[in-house]
Amino acid sequence: DMPLYTDEQGRFVKPWAFGPGSNNVEIIAQDGARRRLQFYEAHSGKTCSKLRIVLGWDDAHAEVDLHILTPDGEHAFWANPLLKRGGGLDVDSVDGGGPEIFSTATPLPGNYLIYVNYWGNFNEAGYNFDPNAHDTPMITTRITIINDENTPDERQETLTVPLRRVGDLMFVRALQIAERN
Repeated sequence: DMPLYTDEQGRFVKPWAFGPGSNNVEIIAQDGARRRLQFYEAHSGKTCSKLRIVLGWDDAHAEVDLHILTPDGEHAFWANPLLKRGGGLDVDSVDGGGPEIFSTATPLPGNYLIYVNYWGNFNEAGYNFDPNAHDTPMITTRITIINDENTPDERQETLTVPLRRVGDLMFVRALQIAERN
C-alpha cells in the first residue's frame, strides 16, 4: 500500500518493475471506489527478483529513505544505490509517498538489516529540514518484504513503522536469507 498523489487532472505516475507472469494493481479512491487492473508480463526472459523491499509513506511533503545493509557489509541508500555484487535501490523518490525499492536477483546468504530514515521535507522550494513542514505529526511508513517474487514460493511480509521527527533513523528488521542450493 502507498498513497498516490495526483495533479489537478487526477493523473499520477509511480515507477514499478513487474516480474514475468500475472500481475495486478488495485487503486482505491478516498471515497472507497476501487479499480483493479490485472495484466500478464510476457517477457519470460526477464530476471525475477529473489528479494525485493518496498518502502512507501503517507506524507506528500516528507522525504523518507530506505537503507539496506547487506551480509557482506555494503550499504545501499540514496547516495550509494548500486551494490558491487548486483542489485540495489531504484531512483530516490522525492515526489511524495515513495516508492523506494531495493531488489536483487542474487541475494547473498546472511543477515540483511533494513532501516528507514526521515531525512527531511520536500516542497516547491526544495529540501528543507523544518520539523513543522510536513503534513502530519506522525508519518506512517509501510515496508513490504517480498521473497521469490512471481514464483509459487513467493512470500510477503508488511511492516508499519512510525516516524515523528526529521532525522529519525528507525531499525525495521533483520532479514535472514538462507543459502540456496
